[in-house]
Amino acid sequence: MIKLIRRHIQSISLLMIAILLMISAFIISQQTRRGDGQPVLTVTPRVEVGSLSEIPDCTDIESREDALMCYSDAAQASEALVLADVDLITQLETDASRRMEFLETQFAWEDSREADCAFERGAVIDAAEGKVQELMCLTEHNLARYNQLEGYRCEWYQPGECEEETAIP
Repeated sequence: MIKLIRRHIQSISLLMIAILLMISAFIISQQTRRGDGQPVLTVTPRVEVGSLSEIPDCTDIESREDALMCYSDAAQASEALVLADVDLITQLETDASRRMEFLETQFAWEDSREADCAFERGAVIDAAEGKVQELMCLTEHNLARYNQLEGYRCEWYQPGECEEETAIP
């Protein structure tokens, strides 16, 4: 009789464990699934730009919409150059404390760039023209930073691999 009760208790325990596992699996599946079947997060791929010549020239564009698109592309492409150099310098730097100082400086520069360009956007009354001015500002700041980073790379890490054509006139 005692054996029968033990088996019965074991069966109930096993059944309870199975039910808990099924409930847990259901809850997890509900948390990770969206109703529309779309992923919860979207990832914007980094723009891959190999050189300065791949940054679009937007100086002769007349329509505001075309200028907005062109400067948006130029800002993204110039930022990709900056980020590529930051990644390269970070990889080439062997001293961990200097690497951290460099990254802190980079983050401070990015904050300063964002503030400068937001100020330029706000200085223009027309919102669309302000956005174009902001994108122009971002592109100019990115290109200036790219030249600075190229100078660091050429002076400190890869002096034999640099060309004179990397500088922007």
